[in-house]
Amino acid sequence: MIAAALALALAPCPDLPGVEALWARPSRWIVAGESHGTAEAPAAYAELVCHAGDQRPVVAAVEQLESDQPLIDAWIASDGGEAAKAALLEARMWTTRDGRSSLAYLALFERLRLLVREGRVRRVVAFQPAWTGPFDPARYEVMMAERLRAASPDPSTRVVVLVGNVHAMLREVNFGGTAYMPAAGLLPSGETLTLNLMSNGGAAWNCTDEGCGAHDGAWQPPQRVPRGIVLGGDTPWSGTFYLGVRTTASPPAL
Repeated sequence: MIAAALALALAPCPDLPGVEALWARPSRWIVAGESHGTAEAPAAYAELVCHAGDQRPVVAAVEQLESDQPLIDAWIASDGGEAAKAALLEARMWTTRDGRSSLAYLALFERLRLLVREGRVRRVVAFQPAWTGPFDPARYEVMMAERLRAASPDPSTRVVVLVGNVHAMLREVNFGGTAYMPAAGLLPSGETLTLNLMSNGGAAWNCTDEGCGAHDGAWQPPQRVPRGIVLGGDTPWSGTFYLGVRTTASPPAL
């Protein structure tokens, strides 16, 4: 009775057209692939997590350094005050330069903290592997997939993942002459569903040969598409999460 009363007291998740189609599949892993550095993608992921948490227990898995897990756990358990935020900002993740150190990601952590308090999320897991020595992209993807498997030891729990959209692909990729399968393609195929977060153009904060800052070139469809989730299509993902807007660049939190 108490649990039912709490559920009724929860604020409804933002409307997300097409999200119901996700629950019709036996997906234990739902992988959202973003173009790092936008304000809109982390917010859209938070909406996806909210809806998933209304269906079954959820682990939110984010592409951040696994070494930062203790600081993330402390933040999630905190009151969200200034002291707690200052402690979270000591994490190494805020020193990355590919858009995952953004203000939007900091806002995402606040949203995930509240979703845990509401009972919609059981845990927030960082799954970016620690790496030393010469980089091996194929091995790196295997390590990411291993951590995503470990995030869901209970078959009743769904893992909702935010990761770069290449890692979310279900087909083999080839960069620099090396062919390998991305992390999502190494998860159980019958239990994995992936979405490419696609905007109507816009900008992202990232580092290029021109320097670090806001750059045009966020992934976009050939025409403007309304917001919502559409499964299927001839893409390396299971479907597309159309953001329905042009993206804006989100600068670093520090």
